[in-house]
Amino acid sequence: MSPDILARLRAADPATSMPSSTEDDRQRLRRAIVSTPVEPRRRPLGKRSRPSLALLASIVGAVLLLTGGAVYAKTVLLAPSPSFRHTAPGWSQVPLDAAWKAALAKGVVALSRRVSLTPLALGDDKRTFFAALYSKGYSGVVRIDAATSRVTRIRRFPDARTDQAADGTFDGRWLVWSELRGFDDPSISAVWSWDSRTGRLQKVGAAHQAPSSDRWSGSAAVVRDGLVTWTRSAGPSGLSDVHVFDLASGRDRVVHRGYVDDSFLVNGGLVVWSEAAKRGGSTVMRAADARSGEPVAVPPSLAGLRNVAAPATDGAAIAYSDPHWSSLWWSPSLTVAPARLFAARAGNPVDNSIEVAGRYISFAVAPRAYLADTISRHYVEISPGGWALLGKKSLVIEMPSDVKALHGISDVIFLPLSSLPAMPDW
Repeated sequence: MSPDILARLRAADPATSMPSSTEDDRQRLRRAIVSTPVEPRRRPLGKRSRPSLALLASIVGAVLLLTGGAVYAKTVLLAPSPSFRHTAPGWSQVPLDAAWKAALAKGVVALSRRVSLTPLALGDDKRTFFAALYSKGYSGVVRIDAATSRVTRIRRFPDARTDQAADGTFDGRWLVWSELRGFDDPSISAVWSWDSRTGRLQKVGAAHQAPSSDRWSGSAAVVRDGLVTWTRSAGPSGLSDVHVFDLASGRDRVVHRGYVDDSFLVNGGLVVWSEAAKRGGSTVMRAADARSGEPVAVPPSLAGLRNVAAPATDGAAIAYSDPHWSSLWWSPSLTVAPARLFAARAGNPVDNSIEVAGRYISFAVAPRAYLADTISRHYVEISPGGWALLGKKSLVIEMPSDVKALHGISDVIFLPLSSLPAMPDW
């Protein structure tokens, strides 16, 4: 690695101040939402599809994998009590104590008991989050003040019944999300951005309008520091392009073409992606300068990784699963080799709703969702059948519902990370 790139990584690395302590399947099963309730007692999940769901189809009787895409029943999967056959030394699950139960109860957003909300991304102010809202008067993307339930409308869905929003990220100024069309077999129709300073909406990318298909074939878009990256199919050859879009200038740059997937942005102004030498082959990590597109050395924590699934990062820390969705790995920074934290039991895969922010990791082993604290090395079950979004300053949890509905109503819990109780002790 060149000295200037290493210097940039070290300057951006928070670890110095931390306490000690088949290709098409991968692409399109990555993060879709489908609202097909099949379990009448709980709310459809609705965050991201799980590649591992094919293994659990017999449980729900409604998960179908079609032509390299995914039909995911938006529901809570019933599974035996999880779920780990291995945890890293020093790590343990702890039960929720009275303080945690009180915090979760206090954090319920009042609006979530009146309308259907699907959390999309978190604000950076400890007060707000973004969601897809469904109501008689308005259905679309909104920003919500968790304490007051005040709603800021951002973009109305063209089809209020079946349109959906997914894969939202917010960098402090710009919100970026995927808009999906259809119900039984949804596909990304476009990627949108919203400037929270000016209110300007911008279409960042749109689906191919080929006669045979209008699908978006590639990975979800993510934003950091005003730049958006995603991978996109370059044609029937199986090759894809790594895009970097500058939201300020409106310029879209293709920084690389290959058998690529899952691009993301990290500190130091780098874009990183996984790439195979041939279609469907084993993947390694590659990197480039996000603005110039010039190839650079891969950060040390990523350089040795192979076949990474569902990588999540806050720019420095990274968490991911393996290609079999059987374990959870984590590194606190771009210069520290990842370590395996958990290995799931057979039939209880780690899903790809993994999130990481500073000391915390949220993840799920269906149907349960967990929050892990990498400093105390404890983790707690935060939902028996929902899922979570984790940001640098807050956490939002969607709980399961007791009703069967296309856009069911269920509690959404919002918690600033600074308000989280200490992890319980045994």
